[in-house]
Amino acid sequence: MIRQQRNHRLNELYLILEGEIGYSRKLLETLNRETEILVARDISALERFTAEKVELINQLKSVAEQRETLLTELDGEPLKTDDQAAALWQDLISLAAHCQEKNHINGSIIETGYRQSQQALDILQGTARKPELYDHAGQTTRSGKSSTLARA
Repeated sequence: MIRQQRNHRLNELYLILEGEIGYSRKLLETLNRETEILVARDISALERFTAEKVELINQLKSVAEQRETLLTELDGEPLKTDDQAAALWQDLISLAAHCQEKNHINGSIIETGYRQSQQALDILQGTARKPELYDHAGQTTRSGKSSTLARA
């Protein structure tokens, strides 16, 4: 009876891990599409995919909580002693690392785009940071005048 209950809980763990892997794959696909959208600077599509990404993250959190609860009940043992559970766990860890890497890349794209937009805006407003130059003594100094390209 106890063995049968343990097998049932183990099967439940397999299903949870497989579900978590499925959501992680969908998240990675979403992050890949997000990269394409960021490069194309398609703001409306970005808003759509941001909502999709948030939904997937919420689903992942829910499944992860179920997994944690079940693993606590099983004293975490299956990840150490059961080959199928360990293999699923390694797949999940690998997918999570890919998602984290892709999310970091997307964050860098966003940051670069923001800086470029801010620099362009500063130039148009005449508030661009003046480049540092060196004087005859080798000390850094800011360049002289600001030149506004346009005024409204």
